[in-house]
Amino acid sequence: MSLDRICQMYEEECEAYMTGPIPWERLEGKTVLVAGANGVIGAAAVRLLLHRNHFHGGNIRLLAVSRSREHFLQCFAGQYEEAELSYYAMDISENVQIPERADYVICAAGDGDPASFAAHPVEVMKSNLAGLDHLLGYSQQCGCKRVLYLSSGEVYGLSVEGQSFDETFSGYVDHSKARSCYPAAKRAAEVLCQSWIQEYGADIVIARPCHIFGPDTKASDSRAAAQFLFRAAHGEELVMKSDGRQQRSMCYSFDCAEALLLLLLSGVCGEAYNIAGKEQVVSIRQLTRMIAEAGDVGFRIETPTQTEKNSYNPVEKSILDWHKIYALGWRPRKSVEEGIYSTLEIMKEKVG
Repeated sequence: MSLDRICQMYEEECEAYMTGPIPWERLEGKTVLVAGANGVIGAAAVRLLLHRNHFHGGNIRLLAVSRSREHFLQCFAGQYEEAELSYYAMDISENVQIPERADYVICAAGDGDPASFAAHPVEVMKSNLAGLDHLLGYSQQCGCKRVLYLSSGEVYGLSVEGQSFDETFSGYVDHSKARSCYPAAKRAAEVLCQSWIQEYGADIVIARPCHIFGPDTKASDSRAAAQFLFRAAHGEELVMKSDGRQQRSMCYSFDCAEALLLLLLSGVCGEAYNIAGKEQVVSIRQLTRMIAEAGDVGFRIETPTQTEKNSYNPVEKSILDWHKIYALGWRPRKSVEEGIYSTLEIMKEKVG
């Protein structure tokens, strides 16, 4: 593994996003807090902000929050200076104690790993709901300009066959299943956002990302795309434990991070926005084949265990409508296939 080469590859990824719909000048001299800073989405947002500082004189102060200092240092080794970034290791579901104030807060924290839905549903709900509440309390105390909350496309529940999810849709979620801990917590968190807006005058925008993948995906992430990418990066055969018919809107992590920063600065308070591309819908089988081809590995289908089945998203078609985010000027810069190649290029360098 060459740290210099990895840093260079991330720099090349970030540079493309320095021009486009984000009004970067509005962040100059501001402090931005990112909770969930070494998750697949949060890390991409932090990287874009750091790149703005290093190569475009962004003058942005960063506060990064995650549970593990060790994981954060591994993720961003050699890529920031203490003068531009303060790191705080904490579980925001327990408390938020940060001595510095932020102008903007991005809440990208919360356990979204399907394996946790089956093993630790209580903790999943707490991390997604209590963590947000603590961050909103912090934002009120420090006079924060705006909070961006990362919800999920899973809030839509089940759809009518063939229907895409626009921001007004609300389908069925089975509250009798512990697997619903995640979509139920995300729905409750969105209501909490609306409650803070009404009662305390908070300025909050809600983002609903589709299925996100990228080079900062953790090896412990049990989601299919994450596991396939890690196996492909290691040259291993991919094992698909379903027939692969499920359809998903997919998005590359840096495209998603660009959308987040755009919403942070240009979204409307109280509004929710899908983050999904018009032409980025694939089946799980298609996704697996793309990853296998990009990684030059084989793949096969295997019968899942009951425990694995219990963690699966029951929605056959999770296709997010794209019109609202497109109206702000955002477009994904990479196709699903291009994002896979970029992801594997960096992941292979990390493995090597």
